[in-house]
Amino acid sequence: MPQAILPLFSQDMTIINNRFAVQQMGDTVYWFQGSLPVFCHHVGNERLFRLFCCQLINMDNASAAEISRALGVNREKLSRWARHERSSKSMISPFSDDDGGCSPAKKNPMS
Repeated sequence: MPQAILPLFSQDMTIINNRFAVQQMGDTVYWFQGSLPVFCHHVGNERLFRLFCCQLINMDNASAAEISRALGVNREKLSRWARHERSSKSMISPFSDDDGGCSPAKKNPMS
């Protein structure tokens, strides 16, 4: 007998595809894979937003078109960012000082 699958994402999340969603809580943006938060950054931190979008595209977890439809970002711009990230020799580190990312000291919104 088939088993019913519960929804992976809550109703207040913006769904990118069947694996990833994004949600803003306060001044922080959380990225989820299924129901698990995998990345977060400050709302105004465009560098980390670009970094994570590029990682999703370059690791084939989401397409530029899926991100574009879900978040309203230009698809060509996303593709250009991902192409530039692939061609650059040095990856941007999300763990630099004062970058607006989520440090382990910040409280987990899921607890």
